[in-house]
Amino acid sequence: MKRMILFHGALAVLLSSTCLLAADDKTDSAEIKSEISKSAVSSCIGACHINFRKELGSTLGFLDNIGVTIHEARKTPDPVQLALCARGLAVAEKVSGKTAAVTSEQVMAEAVKLAKLRTDSQELAAVAALAGKDHQADLMELADVARKAEKAARAATEKGETNKALIGTLQVINHSHECLRIYMDGRYLGEAHAGTTENFHVHNHQHYNHFDAYCEEDGELVEHSDYHGHAHFLTWHIHN
Repeated sequence: MKRMILFHGALAVLLSSTCLLAADDKTDSAEIKSEISKSAVSSCIGACHINFRKELGSTLGFLDNIGVTIHEARKTPDPVQLALCARGLAVAEKVSGKTAAVTSEQVMAEAVKLAKLRTDSQELAAVAALAGKDHQADLMELADVARKAEKAARAATEKGETNKALIGTLQVINHSHECLRIYMDGRYLGEAHAGTTENFHVHNHQHYNHFDAYCEEDGELVEHSDYHGHAHFLTWHIHN
């Protein structure tokens, strides 16, 4: 990315389901700021630029496409596919005795982080089975919690009860010169092109939100801290 992007979030909460706070009412507003940093760049996004067969000195054919598969799994995003790639890459590393610029450990860490963000019980269980003993207990515990929450949500829906999850709007105002891919809690929402305002309908099943944006051109990541609490309308200003 040619320029460092600054994200500035201004949070406006609905007074009711039909009425937004007035523009000058700061009582229930909040601000979130963050800057791009090298440590925030996802190793998996850059995987498509790596010749894994060459770097590992391997003849294993599946390595020809593994970089692109890792890259696309992160963009989708798909934690299970990432974990599968990590396991395959780990085998190639063991056979060759080498590692590439992106390692199986990095890809698996990405898969685990993403699965935890998305809180899908089946994804958590699948990644737990692939991640090994270092993450298995933690992920299986989270999968059990997610499974119970999903069951409760289905029961509430069948009874006609209102879901307590946040249903609202994420408004992204992209003041930058970059086309950005927007994610919330590990789920892709859509693109915000340079100089445009995009509205995304969102569902929040947690007490916090985690937002990511990737530069479409070169895959660099800008990430801000988790925001704790519930709101019905979030405006995210993105500046160069």
